[in-house]
Amino acid sequence: DNAPLSFRRSYDPETSPVRSSLILGQTRSRRIGMRTELGLSKDGGRLAFNSYGETGGININLLELDSLDPVLVQDVNLSYDLGYFNCGGPSFSPDGEWILYVENSLLHRVRAGGSVPQEISDIESTFGAYWAEDNSIIYTNFRDGLLYKMTSAGRSPQLVEGQFSSNLIHSFPYPINSDGALIYTVHPNESVSLGDIYLLDASEGESTLLLEDGFNARYAPSGHIVFIRDGSLWAVPFDKDLLRIVGEEVPVVTGIETWADRG
Repeated sequence: DNAPLSFRRSYDPETSPVRSSLILGQTRSRRIGMRTELGLSKDGGRLAFNSYGETGGININLLELDSLDPVLVQDVNLSYDLGYFNCGGPSFSPDGEWILYVENSLLHRVRAGGSVPQEISDIESTFGAYWAEDNSIIYTNFRDGLLYKMTSAGRSPQLVEGQFSSNLIHSFPYPINSDGALIYTVHPNESVSLGDIYLLDASEGESTLLLEDGFNARYAPSGHIVFIRDGSLWAVPFDKDLLRIVGEEVPVVTGIETWADRG
């Protein structure tokens, strides 16, 4: 099917959002992830998204949101395996000049304007890695299921201290303040949609359960944590200085495509 993708488009994307849509072209169901994943640059001016190539692989495309025509990012044609491997999951560097993505479960980066893709880690990982403001990348190491941090060039990997002790997978890290606090999803290997959301307080060196039955949480400038639960986008007021929830969880957008699991 030719699936449409809705997003906010503006010539001044930080201040004047408007609603628009994009025709993705041919899509299909996947065993891991969604029919497409997308990433929006921090300034709201660039959108990266997956589409299917003529040979059955997954391409990463770039759309400048003051334009109507997406372009294929140079030399990125992801080999899609119907079995196990992760592919896709684009996100941007803080300056919007690089796209981070997964190819056959390994993290890569490519310049948004086109370049030869670079493999930045030989550690098997998954979607949801985060390129932080200090130019580090926080990612999941599938060998032990824990979060690590490395430079954007893939050097000096270090374990993120203070994670919840479990034999589950830790993914979708998202820093919420400059003191090192972050939120992340803890889930069984077979299903991220069965996850819970934890808060890591770096000053205390420990993690606590923040939200049950949710995954892929982000902190929004409005002062909310937004997350996925049961096919809907939810939001809850959150004080990022006190590191605590200060209101009720409410569904914001219902009936959205969220995730496909293995199996």
